Amino acid sequence: MNKSDLQTLVGIRLKEAQVLFEDRCYQGAYYLLGYASECSLKACIANQVHENDFPNRQLANASHTHKLSELI
Repeated sequence: MNKSDLQTLVGIRLKEAQVLFEDRCYQGAYYLLGYASECSLKACIANQVHENDFPNRQLANASHTHKLSELI
């Protein structure tokens, strides 16, 4: 998944969260907002890696997490 894919996914998940929120499905909306936040942070990380560059192994390994505090 690249930066553009992640940014697209953020937009989709935000729309879905809005639908759930409006239908008072707060737990689902909360979950999807967390997922959108994770994808947004990963898009920022992906922005640091340029095409044809050999990626920083530590950065690549550290970004494979679902913990927002670690991604930040």
